[in-house]
Order: sequence, then structure tokens, then C-alpha cells
Amino acid sequence: MRSHGWWYLLGGLIVFLGSQGLQGAEAQISFQTKKGWIAFTLEKDGAPVADALVQILDESGAVFAEGTTGAKGQGQFPLPTWEPIKVEVKIGERSADTVVLTRNGDKVFPDEVLLSYGSKPCCKIVFLGSGSDGEIDLLSRLEAMGIPVWFQLLAGASLIVGGTYWAYSLGRSAIPGDQKISGGSNHA
Repeated sequence: MRSHGWWYLLGGLIVFLGSQGLQGAEAQISFQTKKGWIAFTLEKDGAPVADALVQILDESGAVFAEGTTGAKGQGQFPLPTWEPIKVEVKIGERSADTVVLTRNGDKVFPDEVLLSYGSKPCCKIVFLGSGSDGEIDLLSRLEAMGIPVWFQLLAGASLIVGGTYWAYSLGRSAIPGDQKISGGSNHA
């Protein structure tokens, strides 16, 4: 009976790891300021995204600057004097949620964003390897990667049930009164 806990753990782990390959991560955009300009790079799954439409909106929501990314997924625009800086990205027919940047001296924050679609407010800040500060919302990040909530819940529940069963079975085998001893005599 004790081996069932391992099966729950193994099943949960397989479900969770299998969910990682369901769909690649959404595109991400990174920003750097360079001599009065904001340079950006747009990538998806580590590859540059070419021909994406990028628009910069002014304070009233009108288009201040626009253009398409080059073959390396890069582009640049003049550093606006107002805040917040709103950036809109359209890849193919999909329009991402508006990215809102703020200035901190000669830098902009966030400097790297995982684009989201329809989850307002945009976006999920990318932390792994980016060196950015802030909080991470793991569920939002997994959802943005295309991993359905039901799959996340199934994987989590399987891991919890398996871990609990495993811990329970370890605890039961450690109770001396629960073990059967054959042979010998018990003289007090």
C-alpha cells in the first residue's frame, strides 16, 4: 500500500512537467535607454520577432512614434519626456496588452516584460536572468506561458495528495505499537 504515494508523486510530476511543453512562452520585450533613445528587443522562445508593429502613445493616447521590428526583432524610439510611457505591440494579428514604462533617471522600468493578451493590466515582468527587482506572480507567469489553470491545479493536487500520502505512510511505519512482531515472549 505504501507504494501508492510514490505513484501519486510521479503522476503529479509527470502532469506538471508535461504542461511545460504545451505551448511556448509568449513573446517578451526588453528595453534599454541609449543617449536619449529607448532601444527594444522583441523575442519569442529565444528567437527574434521580426515585422511586429510597435507604437508609442503620448499622454493623450495618440501615436507618438511607430514602426516595425527588424530581422533581429529590434527597434528604437526617442525617449519621451512624459510619464508613464505606453508601448503597444502587435505581432501578426495579435495585439498585446499595453506595456506601461516609467522612468528612473536615464533608465526605464520594467526593463523586460513578458507580453500578455487580454489580461489587463499588462504585463508580467520577466525575472529569471533579467536582474530586475520586484515581485513574481508564478500563476500569472504559467498562465502567460499557455499552461491552463486546470492543468496547474491538477498537477498541484496530485503533488499534494502524493506527498501527504507518502508522509502519512512514513509516519505509520514509525509507530512501534502498529508493528506486528512474531515469535518470542513478552515478559514484564
